[in-house]
Amino acid sequence: MKKEKKLKCLEDFKGTYNLCQCLFDYDRNFSHYYYVIDYSEKLFIGACEEDFLINGFRIHKVSDLDKIKIFNNVSTAINEKNRILDGVDNPDIDLSSWKETLKSLKKLNHFVIIQNEKDAYRKQFFCLGKIKKIKKSKVIFTHYDVNGSIQDNVDIPFDEITSITFGDRYSKTWEEYISKSFRFTYDTQ
Repeated sequence: MKKEKKLKCLEDFKGTYNLCQCLFDYDRNFSHYYYVIDYSEKLFIGACEEDFLINGFRIHKVSDLDKIKIFNNVSTAINEKNRILDGVDNPDIDLSSWKETLKSLKKLNHFVIIQNEKDAYRKQFFCLGKIKKIKKSKVIFTHYDVNGSIQDNVDIPFDEITSITFGDRYSKTWEEYISKSFRFTYDTQ
């Protein structure tokens, strides 16, 4: 799909109840479903739709978008009838580059998920935590693993980021419990 066509679709779908089915060049077998909130020449942000609810926001590179089309079925009609986008606070995020996007997200001061979904066997990563610093070509991140352990000062180069998620139930739940210094105990037997 050519860049001009991608941008035209993003413009047509922005701010509407047109649920978009997005396929990305790094995973053509898995569809993501979004309501387009905003876009730039380089990045776009969508409200994530899951089972008749909005579950946070995700930002992707326009260049990684392989296909985008309207997904129209009974579920989307239910979403519109129930006005699931009403009351959703659209975040004020600068989408001109990863650097500017990360600066905007740092100001929100919430947990985010930074992912690299390419190259599943070598460089794929999923980092959950807080943005510490933004440098010229990378972000310095505090990552929390599934046991709540902290890995501080993780360097993530901008060119390895495929998506950033925030405001979703997963990261908000982790943030709530990590901020309370909640520690899990579990039996592995």
